[in-house]
Amino acid sequence: MAQNKINIAVLLGDPSGIGPELVSKLLSEEITNKANVIIIGEKNIFELSLIHISEPTRRYAISYAV
Repeated sequence: MAQNKINIAVLLGDPSGIGPELVSKLLSEEITNKANVIIIGEKNIFELSLIHISEPTRRYAISYAV
C-alpha cells in the first residue's frame, strides 16, 4: 500500500544565521522518507549550506519556484 507523505515548509531565515545549516541537516533520509520538505528562501544560500555540511555522496532533488 502506498503511503502518503506529509508536507513540511521551512523558512531559511537569516542567511548569515544558523537557519540554512539547520535546514540542511533536516534533510536526513529519516525525515525525507516520511515527509516532503519545502524550503522557502534564497537558492544560493541554501546550496552553500549544503556544500559545507553534506556528505559528498548525498544527492538532493531541488526544484525552484519564483
